[in-house]
Amino acid sequence: MPGRATGPQAAYPAFQFIIANRLSAYCAAQNKLRMGLLHKLSRKKISLAVAALAAVSWIADAPAQKVVTKTPPPAQTSKTPTSREDRAQAYAKLLEGQRYLLQLQAVRETEAAAVVQKARTAFQEAARLDPTFAEAHTALARLAFEFPPQDLELAEREATLAVKLNPDNYGAQHILARFYSLVSGLRNQRQNRPAVEKALAALKEVVRLAPNDGEAWALLGELSLLAGRPEEAVRAFTRWTATPAVPDSRFFQFVTNGRRLSSDTAYSRLGEALIAAGRLAEAILPIRRAMELNNESDDYPRQLIKALEASGDTQQAVREMERIVAANPSNGDLLRLLARMKADSNPAGAAKLV
Repeated sequence: MPGRATGPQAAYPAFQFIIANRLSAYCAAQNKLRMGLLHKLSRKKISLAVAALAAVSWIADAPAQKVVTKTPPPAQTSKTPTSREDRAQAYAKLLEGQRYLLQLQAVRETEAAAVVQKARTAFQEAARLDPTFAEAHTALARLAFEFPPQDLELAEREATLAVKLNPDNYGAQHILARFYSLVSGLRNQRQNRPAVEKALAALKEVVRLAPNDGEAWALLGELSLLAGRPEEAVRAFTRWTATPAVPDSRFFQFVTNGRRLSSDTAYSRLGEALIAAGRLAEAILPIRRAMELNNESDDYPRQLIKALEASGDTQQAVREMERIVAANPSNGDLLRLLARMKADSNPAGAAKLV
């Protein structure tokens, strides 16, 4: 029922801000990617394209494993084979729904809800015509997850069914990974163990289907740290450092309480994971790399000093801090930190100063 939110979305009202902005360039780009040039076709021409599209998956596919989920499929799939005619009509309805979403770029805000509903109706009809059509359920899951009024439980159910129909469906795995990350407790660092495990399972599918998915590698690392598995976090963050820039980082920023999907953050988090894994000497290099990529951050120098001090090399930590202060002579916080470090490393000298 529209209106009052229930279930997972009721516990995350701030997430609605992200949902309410799905008419972004990112959303448009994703729809264009799936549609290709088909958004230029007229309705009459769509039926002519259906036969050629029969072998195409609108959500990126690759070999995958089954994701363990707690919610059973929302409906029983038909045991009667879908006819060729119904399958063709289902693809036509999928294209119709995608075309409606592309129209969102040009409609007024007051008209957006009606256009989204038309898309939803088209996707539902596609799923009815071909109950084994995983992409139709993925499209419904994405609507429920990304467009207002969002229904996160429905998104989980539809994505779960899509994965059951086709475990290689990238879009459905991606939605499940985001859903379980959202309810995992990552944002407030209060672990929901079942959700964490499901998020990790779905994320592993996502990165196998899309090895350059920076958000997925980053979330894998964050959730591995939350689960107390620093070595797994090290592997995930290492992969994150090698991925290209992510065009939309709002979801990651929300679930991590403000962290950015940037290269310097990737190296910084890799350093933190190495420290957590007890590999202190190895942590120094990625933290220095983070400082090179973002020399305006005060957090990275502190992180570097933390790694050096934890390794027992106090004098090296002081020398490193002196170089940092020399490069930032007007930074009062760093000056005070250097003074504290010198005092801690030479208590006799500090006593004389007193």
